[in-house]
Amino acid sequence: MKRIYTFDSLKLLSIFAVFVIHYGIFYYFGGIEHNSYYLSFNIVARFAVPVFFVIAGFLYYHKVQQGGWPYTKKYLGQLVLMYVTWTMIYLVAFGVGRNSWRPFDLLNLLYFGTWGVEILWFLVALAIAIGTQYLAFRTNQTKALFVLACILHLVGLTGQGYQTLIPLGLFDSANEFFNQSRDPLFFALFYVSLGYQLAQPKWLELITKLKWQPLLIACLIFMALSAWEGITLIQSHGSKIADYYITTIPLTLSLICLAIRWPNTDRPSVFSRLGIHSGELYLNHGVVQMMQGTIFWMIGYYRVPEMMSQQASNLWLQSLLVPCMFLLNIGLYLTVRKVYRTFIASNIISTYRESAMILNAFWLLFFTMQSSEQTTLFDVESPMAIMVAIVCAITSYVLVLHILKQIKTGIIDILKQHLIVVMSTSVFWIMMAYTGALTSLYHAYNPELPVIESLLKSPLLLYSLLYLITIGLTLALQSRVYQAKLPPITAASH
Repeated sequence: MKRIYTFDSLKLLSIFAVFVIHYGIFYYFGGIEHNSYYLSFNIVARFAVPVFFVIAGFLYYHKVQQGGWPYTKKYLGQLVLMYVTWTMIYLVAFGVGRNSWRPFDLLNLLYFGTWGVEILWFLVALAIAIGTQYLAFRTNQTKALFVLACILHLVGLTGQGYQTLIPLGLFDSANEFFNQSRDPLFFALFYVSLGYQLAQPKWLELITKLKWQPLLIACLIFMALSAWEGITLIQSHGSKIADYYITTIPLTLSLICLAIRWPNTDRPSVFSRLGIHSGELYLNHGVVQMMQGTIFWMIGYYRVPEMMSQQASNLWLQSLLVPCMFLLNIGLYLTVRKVYRTFIASNIISTYRESAMILNAFWLLFFTMQSSEQTTLFDVESPMAIMVAIVCAITSYVLVLHILKQIKTGIIDILKQHLIVVMSTSVFWIMMAYTGALTSLYHAYNPELPVIESLLKSPLLLYSLLYLITIGLTLALQSRVYQAKLPPITAASH
């Protein structure tokens, strides 16, 4: 199947919508918490995640016909790898940047996907939905799965904006498992299955007969209707701000059909070229948002009542915050990417990136992670603990490359190279810890300093820079050590 470049453009638009939701623009504008401006932007932007799910299901239909289980296994392995990597990163980010170390929760780790940070739920939900879709594909029950997914999604609406109108009591915060319906079964499965169905020839042929102009008008109409639906439920029925609504379905469908029928879909635009990186932008935007929050807190926007009121009602600030942060996020990502690719070959980065990220995040967590009682979680002074940590680092490194990245070269054949990389990186972090360098970086922050100087010495920024540098060093070491030992591989992606 030829690449649909407008899907990449649509993913970029969806990432922008994610920013609208997460930055909460116009919240408390004019002194009103749930004012119409805030609600309208927040509700309309809810198409973002469904669009990603539908595109994933749409493309998966074509890939699974050709690749079957080998492709699915590689795809799921990549999702798991991304999830593990960024869970570790966000554990460090929140722990170091916010002094908030999250207690371990197995359910949040394996099902809801929110142990590291809430935004990672998308990866777990997508993995479970794709795995379920594959089972339906193997048993020739994809239509039955779609019907089941529709039923589950309608039930899930009772845990969203319709909770007060249809109080089934299924989704309750007191429940251990069904405490929310923004999850793999009630949310992701429906939209992934919808995308899978849309990709089938009979539906795709029907879509290609539609004109793009009416589809564009339909998108605008359903955006207005979704805002009306959400605001009515919230203001007239006391509902919460939901993750999805009934009108999210036709809005998402209209956007997908518009992307398929948009003129010149066979040529990449600037937006589609940027949209290719939407996954990375989604994963790293939480760290950038934390830094923005740190700056606003230092200025006083998040702690001084008068300034909080001033920034909340500043029309220009609220209007420009998301576009500016969106462009800044893209700029930072492309800059880091360019720096890495200047010094390290792209095939090395694609093959070893996650292993380098996980290895360095592992040691950062080992030396900094604390329990909920704010005590050091691991006994870093114990030689036995260090030895166990090294064994864990070697084991996880091998698992990442040979299980999740599915490198076919025998472990024994390149075990020496693995040990060189892991031990060299481990020695670096151990020296950083025992020379006091890590501690000095953490305690360099002083809130009494001027804002810029205080920001430059914030633990989140300093640890982020250190982490990026060490990833680069690890990748350079991997490039040198392995040389031609491992063939470059391409991760499964859409």
